[in-house]
Amino acid sequence: MPISTGNDVIDAALFVADFAQEVRGLEQAARIGDAVDVEAVNGQLVAGITETLASGAPFGITEAQGTPLLQIELMEYGMQVRYLGAVGTFKYRLKARMYDESGRRIYKTRLTCHTGMRDPDLPQSALTLANNVRTLQNMTDAEINAAFAAVARHCGQQFVVQMRRHAG
Repeated sequence: MPISTGNDVIDAALFVADFAQEVRGLEQAARIGDAVDVEAVNGQLVAGITETLASGAPFGITEAQGTPLLQIELMEYGMQVRYLGAVGTFKYRLKARMYDESGRRIYKTRLTCHTGMRDPDLPQSALTLANNVRTLQNMTDAEINAAFAAVARHCGQQFVVQMRRHAG
């Protein structure tokens, strides 16, 4: 329930503006939901983790038998835009666990990647969503999907950096 200004005309106008903004926000969410291939975007998250893990200790990648197993569980992800016209932020939240050869857990942490669309570390393809409402209307499904995939890959890389920092 909106706060009353004490002026019925202003209160009614604010209510209509809030309602219209909510409807436009739902339309944008539906547009993104239709355009994003969730499996492909999650694949980019895994690719970001895998390519960064391959670059060194204390975690690395091997196909050898009898080595520790890293389990990643995606707990939450999405894009949040505080108000129409605002720059969107992405959030990915994971649980990471590592098990030794006997199945005993030897490592556990929770990781979060929370990044704005204007983050200078993001690839250029992700920056196309900076002016979210107008830009989304003019983007193809493939362009929207590519932007989300770029953010997912970036977050995958950031998760490995966080795990390495956490593990020492």
